Amino acid sequence: MEASPALAWGLDTPRVHAILAACYLSFGNLQAAAAEIRKHIELVTTEYLAATPLSAGVTLELGLVPGRTYEIPIAAVGGETISIRTNSRDFKDTIMVLLAPDGTPVVGNDDFKAYYAGFDWVAATTGTYRLQVTSFESVSTGTLAVTRN
Repeated sequence: MEASPALAWGLDTPRVHAILAACYLSFGNLQAAAAEIRKHIELVTTEYLAATPLSAGVTLELGLVPGRTYEIPIAAVGGETISIRTNSRDFKDTIMVLLAPDGTPVVGNDDFKAYYAGFDWVAATTGTYRLQVTSFESVSTGTLAVTRN
């Protein structure tokens, strides 16, 4: 994808990438939206932390501080629907992207329900995906809950 003039002219900010992602999502382009969300996360992250794998029916509670993004392994079988939701009792805005086993961003979200990220997505192939999740612009402190239905 070619960079837009706005990005080339100094507006290469996390917020602009989130806006671009929302636009791509509204047109149904999940992969382009995921790429923009991944860029948002890359721009705000100063620390990546590995989390335990997230299985169906499990909720992980993760401690966030500004700049921290969690990478959560998600094992999936091709054709399986992966449903993930976030929430927090401490802050109201989360963002996440799912990376395919080869690292390609495949789906992401910022405001699935109110300001919390979530998605329902069908895995294209069997493998271990990685979920990157943080607060919007990675500025919040508190507990983040990530649930796989």
